[in-house]
Amino acid sequence: MTVLKSYFFPADNIQVLVSKGKYSPCLTNQHVHSYWEIKTFPDGNKTTKSPLFMLMPPNVIHDSTPRLFSEGADFVLAFMQPRITLQINDGKGGFNERFCFFSQVDDLCPGGVISVLRKIKVLQAGNTDRELLEKFLNDLISLLFSAMNIAFENASSIDENAGFSLIERACDYIERQYYYGDLTVEKIAAHLGITAGHLANLFKKESLGTVRQYLIKTRLKHAARLLSTGRYTVKDITELTGWNSQFYFSNCFKKHYKISPSAVPLDSETKIIRTRDQ
Repeated sequence: MTVLKSYFFPADNIQVLVSKGKYSPCLTNQHVHSYWEIKTFPDGNKTTKSPLFMLMPPNVIHDSTPRLFSEGADFVLAFMQPRITLQINDGKGGFNERFCFFSQVDDLCPGGVISVLRKIKVLQAGNTDRELLEKFLNDLISLLFSAMNIAFENASSIDENAGFSLIERACDYIERQYYYGDLTVEKIAAHLGITAGHLANLFKKESLGTVRQYLIKTRLKHAARLLSTGRYTVKDITELTGWNSQFYFSNCFKKHYKISPSAVPLDSETKIIRTRDQ
């Protein structure tokens, strides 16, 4: 079964997001993550009627996907090592999800997945002839999708196990949704198709604390990473990482890191820390 169909993407509709590290308070649910992400709209979306391919490199501010979705078969790929998550828009306001291991796709892409994504980014920013540019970009996208299809052929759906436990899915979901200020234990549990009590027991069994504590630690981890870049104000980071109160964020940060957000030292090369390492 082909999961990702082949499409031709016009050069102008292959977008690589770039950012100067500026946060715009007029937009909602903006966020920054440390992994590569692809958003694809085969039938176009609110901005275009042609197939649209959007590549979000790490550490680039961008808006949440639902604001861009059309009613077509849109999908999002999140390259969160060691797993890749595929979210397919079901046209009803929800998603169907599938998972595979990063290595399954890396083995099928010359140089690996990240190499392919970087080539797309570099080519799109160059001054290559338009026809050649379209061919090169679409060849790379086709290569990536072909590898993804092979990897996803035997990948699990969200209703199956196939090597991906509920706790892993829960942690991945929190990692991808932490910036929503209204994210609750009940919403996380509902996404997984289990009760809030069952989810709480899973976290307790894995010695991860409560679900709420884990969500707070995830938000703090990303806040610390952004603060160390020196690109954002404390107020910006409060909103970028899902906090509804700057005062509450600052208190949680001081309690967890023993330092105030404004006193975080700058790091010339921001460290990326995986959620499960907390």
